[in-house]
Amino acid sequence: IQFLNSSGAWSPDGSTFAMTAARSGRPILALLRVSRGGLEREIRLDTLDDALNPVFAPDGRSLFFSGNVGGVLDLYRLTLATGDVERLTSDPWADLEPAVTPDGKGLVFTTERFSTNLESLEAGPLRLAYLDLTTRAVRPIAGFLRGKHISPQVSADGSTVYFIADPDGVNNIYRIGIDGGPVERLSSLATGVAGITSASPALS
Repeated sequence: IQFLNSSGAWSPDGSTFAMTAARSGRPILALLRVSRGGLEREIRLDTLDDALNPVFAPDGRSLFFSGNVGGVLDLYRLTLATGDVERLTSDPWADLEPAVTPDGKGLVFTTERFSTNLESLEAGPLRLAYLDLTTRAVRPIAGFLRGKHISPQVSADGSTVYFIADPDGVNNIYRIGIDGGPVERLSSLATGVAGITSASPALS
């Protein structure tokens, strides 16, 4: 079970829990039927080297996740009925932690595409972005000018993104409009808000 850099997700009806894992050194998506207390289905991801942070589509028919091929992290969609895997982004930047909008039309995710300099190989902090699933266009969700932005979650009405950021060096919870706008701070904890590591998923 990959618990340092990944988290699991509930199906929309609350009956199934999805998580990424490894079987014989290869990545899988595991679906657990909670009422029966066991593994319902295991989907091999043979074309990938790793998989992280699955999340169900609102209709429960597909799963989105971040996949690693040759050290490059992109976003993918898996159709549960067929097991087909579709690559949604294809670029040299890391794309992580997808969160689906309630209408199923887009993903909010974290990416280094707006901060990393590929020419000088200077890695930048993760920022928030929105992927339109119809056009595949990616746009930034402008947050802070410094620090990382991780663990995005979309509000039930689709208008707001909650996330963890550290503009002052300490992880706390913030929110911003999905189309941008002012950032509002929701927590002020001296010890910060974090999972096992400072970059582990820590918001649901």
